[in-house]
Amino acid sequence: MGEEDKALKQLFRHNEVVAGILNHELASDEAYFQPDWFTDGNPDELAVVRDLLGGKEKSLERIRDVCRILAWESDGRRNYLFLGIENQSTIDPFMPLRVAVMNIMNYDTQRKLFMDRHRKLPWDDDWRRKVLSMMKEGKVLHPVLTIVIYTGKEPWDAPCSLREMVPANFPLAESDIPDFQMRLLSLRDIPEKMLPRCEKNLRTVVKYLKCEDDSEALKALVAHDPDFKGVLADTVRVIEEITGTPIDFPQEQETVDMCKALKELLSKERKAGQQDGFQDGFQDGFQDGFQDGFQDGFQKGHDAERLHGIQTFILSSRVANLSDGQILDILTKMYGLTEQEATVYLQS
Repeated sequence: MGEEDKALKQLFRHNEVVAGILNHELASDEAYFQPDWFTDGNPDELAVVRDLLGGKEKSLERIRDVCRILAWESDGRRNYLFLGIENQSTIDPFMPLRVAVMNIMNYDTQRKLFMDRHRKLPWDDDWRRKVLSMMKEGKVLHPVLTIVIYTGKEPWDAPCSLREMVPANFPLAESDIPDFQMRLLSLRDIPEKMLPRCEKNLRTVVKYLKCEDDSEALKALVAHDPDFKGVLADTVRVIEEITGTPIDFPQEQETVDMCKALKELLSKERKAGQQDGFQDGFQDGFQDGFQDGFQDGFQKGHDAERLHGIQTFILSSRVANLSDGQILDILTKMYGLTEQEATVYLQS
């Protein structure tokens, strides 16, 4: 399990966050699902299906990121919902199939629990009618819902249903293929107008992601938006992992002032940039100085050696009793000097 999955799983331990996701996805009233409807306080490592009537437990082999159970009263009856949340930072074209398998395994485990509880009863017509009646009353199978939380930057362009994965070919029509529609919540694609309906922690993450690549907009957002004044530490860790931003704050701290934390982060980055700039400038200056000095020294050495050669030639030519005209002629040809330059050397 990656660090991002761990951070999201920790955030989803808070009932108000998961209730907010359900209200965003399912309810027209943003306060319909209540945090106290969750019967289990923490998500399980495995997708555990509880026999809410008989008190038994069985575990599925499929590992879920988050598995919660909701129980609430409505119209004088008790309702149950098995909720799974899958965290996705990358696009998986097989995600609808994976989700469908997990949901079907959950339903099948509920079936097995029901059959275990009633296996001694005769499976006759009367019992079948009774089971059908119980099923319609919601006493046999409870609904299973899985929500895929997508945190990646790239738009989700993979299938969101089984029907998209299995194209229809003659003589089958598209409607002949049984479908399963995956519920996908892409955090970066939640419209601005929907943010007021989001639970605060989810809303804070989404707002940050929308300004992630615009430092000025991000600074303004964190400085003036009240959602960032007292942010749940688990929410900050999710922001850290999704964006790769190291936000430094005491680990024992339950809430974080994001404005202060971001200022400290920018200050550290600025100091690091200044240090890197000084080091780079020093190295570049040293390199340039060394290169220029070497070139100058080489040129000066070359010039000195050339001057020494000219002077030695002139001295040797005088010893050999060559005329000035002969010496000038040789200097211009041997050293590529003009007649005026050769005269200056001859007279020096």
